Amino acid sequence: PLQQYKFVRTSTDRAKYAGRIEWSEEFEMDFMALFAEIVNLFEQDVIRTWQNGLVTTIATNATPYVSSVLDGTFLQPDNGLAVIAGQSQLQALNYAPDTVLMNPADLVATLFVQDLDGNLKNTAYINTTAGTINGMRLVQSNTITQGTTYVGESRLYREQHSDFIMRVGQYGNQLIENEYTAIGEVFSIMQIAERDLVGWVELDLDAVKTALLQA
Repeated sequence: PLQQYKFVRTSTDRAKYAGRIEWSEEFEMDFMALFAEIVNLFEQDVIRTWQNGLVTTIATNATPYVSSVLDGTFLQPDNGLAVIAGQSQLQALNYAPDTVLMNPADLVATLFVQDLDGNLKNTAYINTTAGTINGMRLVQSNTITQGTTYVGESRLYREQHSDFIMRVGQYGNQLIENEYTAIGEVFSIMQIAERDLVGWVELDLDAVKTALLQA
């Protein structure tokens, strides 16, 4: 059948993740190896800030959990089953969820749970070796608020970024005082179609587990 696609003009702002350090010329001359290590750490900090910013963008845009076929079916639902419920909701919307963003503490709380006899429960749907939950890639980040998890289809987001850019210069009285300033930056554009915002779901783990609990 004949298909028609309609487009809406939108704009996506470019984000800049940046930091700066300052040092004296004497310090760089006297401790060259240490200075090189400081610059390396500085670059890592800026890159981590950029990566955390991507996670924050996904979290901000995610839509809340509504329901799934698993609601009201478990006697002792855990965090892993709550994640699978989010996966099920997205599959019902014809998405193919393949990524889970979770705070490390929430994963630990799932892996080491005892039954009524004190034995560790079997969580076969979590593969720590492969780093997956029910086949979805698990990404752990302390940027994610503990108790909240995100499930979605990774291809829905498209991100472009620059290389790490470092500029060195002087301002104010730095020329007189033999001091320098370095600016480190990463520029990033992260976009998603408005219709696909529902392709990422935010899970309040406690609330979802309550929904999964058998009445």
